[in-house]
Amino acid sequence: MVMQQEHHNHLELGQVQVLGRVQEPEQVHHNHQELEMVQEQVQLLGLVWEQDHHNRQELEIVQVQVQVLGM
Repeated sequence: MVMQQEHHNHLELGQVQVLGRVQEPEQVHHNHQELEMVQEQVQLLGLVWEQDHHNRQELEIVQVQVQVLGM
């Protein structure tokens, strides 16, 4: 059951990465509400992935991308 949950979160994390790469600076203001939802999603993933040291670096990269979009 835990393995399935991690697999599902891995797919979600991939979506967050794609969203971070597609977003353009001029679109940030328009999608500010959506960006906040992504930030919350990443934080939730962080709580689940805290025990997974192998994917911790990848999660931190996503957090950095979201922070850059926030600016």
